[in-house]
Amino acid sequence: MIGVLGYSTQVACIPPAGNASALPDQDFLTQAVEAARGALAHAGVVTPERIGAVYVGIPAEAPHGRPLAADVCDVLGVSERAHCADLSCAGKGGTEAFFAVCNLVKPSAVEVGLALAVDALTPVGPEVRLAGAAAYLIGRHPDEMLATVDLEFAARAESVSSPGTLERAPGPSLDGQKLQQMTRELMARKRLRPADFAHVAFRLPDETLPPAIAVALGFVERQLSAGYLGAGFAPSGPSLGLMQLAAMLDVAEPAETLLVCALGEGVGADAFVLTASERVSDARTRLVGTRPQIEQERRAWAALYAGVTPLARS
Repeated sequence: MIGVLGYSTQVACIPPAGNASALPDQDFLTQAVEAARGALAHAGVVTPERIGAVYVGIPAEAPHGRPLAADVCDVLGVSERAHCADLSCAGKGGTEAFFAVCNLVKPSAVEVGLALAVDALTPVGPEVRLAGAAAYLIGRHPDEMLATVDLEFAARAESVSSPGTLERAPGPSLDGQKLQQMTRELMARKRLRPADFAHVAFRLPDETLPPAIAVALGFVERQLSAGYLGAGFAPSGPSLGLMQLAAMLDVAEPAETLLVCALGEGVGADAFVLTASERVSDARTRLVGTRPQIEQERRAWAALYAGVTPLARS
């Protein structure tokens, strides 16, 4: 058995291209380190010395200029013997890092692993955007878990790119079809129905698609409401899948089941099922929730960037 021991998120408000730079004290490494420290504080039972692997989902064109995972290890005081790597995976680097860490913890290759995802803080386009960072500590001691992870439930959808080409297959509708197909097969294999899940989240390159996909799969609005963060995050950012998972864990009750599916751009998809434990409620006093951070950033841009294109609300 493996599970989440602690998690944390960071949210930054990014101004439009051509405007002022990112807010003070917000940079790529800082976002990652603060999310990791938040996860350690949230877990309350893990020290950096216990971490044996650090995997970080990063944007395709990471602005850091050197391996981010190695720098995170150095800042946190993680052992030099720890496995560490940056993963760039067309928008689903975060769930890919989560998957990799889970598969190191499961066979006891490491005692505790840290999965991270960090979005670039570079202004893009005419709108104010959100950039996220998410951190998850994964371990195998049941009495430390906030939620168990069913790795047998991890799934891979076929790539949406044509074999032998580097071009992405056309249209967001194909993204949606692939994600629906994967989710249906996944539930059928485990003999689960939409009603068995308390919360669900879908990460796609087109951030407007999840509500329609949820309805097509038989889910209702209340199941999607916690994990759907709406427009505002960069579509190609690696953090969104793990940000959505955090938003669901923020409100999950013990024994509730969660589903998160993340589709990358031309690289297939990941899906995980988690079941919240008794510790999930007690640990909330050590956590700043994801949605409150998003609302705080929206208020910040409203005060600082009056007159620019508004940030879309969820």
